[in-house]
Amino acid sequence: MEWNDVRIFLAVARGGSFGGAARQLGVSHPTVGRRIKVLESETGHRLFRRTSEGLVLTDAGDDVLRAAEAMGNAALSMERRLAGASEQLEGILRISSADWFASYGLAPVFAEPGRRHPGIVPELIAGYRLLDLSRRDPAVRRVFTSTSRSVQAQMCLQGAGIAVLPRPLGDAIPGLRLLDAGEAPPTRDIWVGYHQDLRHMDRLRALLDITTEKLAG
Repeated sequence: MEWNDVRIFLAVARGGSFGGAARQLGVSHPTVGRRIKVLESETGHRLFRRTSEGLVLTDAGDDVLRAAEAMGNAALSMERRLAGASEQLEGILRISSADWFASYGLAPVFAEPGRRHPGIVPELIAGYRLLDLSRRDPAVRRVFTSTSRSVQAQMCLQGAGIAVLPRPLGDAIPGLRLLDAGEAPPTRDIWVGYHQDLRHMDRLRALLDITTEKLAG
């Protein structure tokens, strides 16, 4: 069973049509049909059944799908390991984080890799994730909520209330006043997550070392 045939089978199984698989993989429609026939000949079973909603897997197709997905995962793992084995400190590193941390925490840090390792290209993706807001002090009246720290800061600037903001963000906005609450403000740990197959990637290690050095300072 060849990987190229398996790749075509996976595209058909996920897209539900030969045409969709052909467009996704950049091959012709007849090529997709021909390679599926080869797989069916090799397995001795029909793998897809036509319905009014498109192609669906037969029972035999379901069995092949499990094996094909395992092969696909192995191929992706190999690609990641080969990417991590590069002898050159070069290539793109995609990092996602909250918008405020991307702007005020990581953007200044990521100027350094360009000076030390010009071949490394950090790609910073800023965004937000909804969090559980059920834990809060019952004695505080909430006047506004947002998952964006930058929006919270702007609301404070408009006199809407007070908020717990990261110092790099608050200090960078003229007009915001730092209040002494009489106790240390809440803190947050900073976590870095990456796929285990990339843990030995030299350019990732270099970026992590620089980030740790800069943020610790």
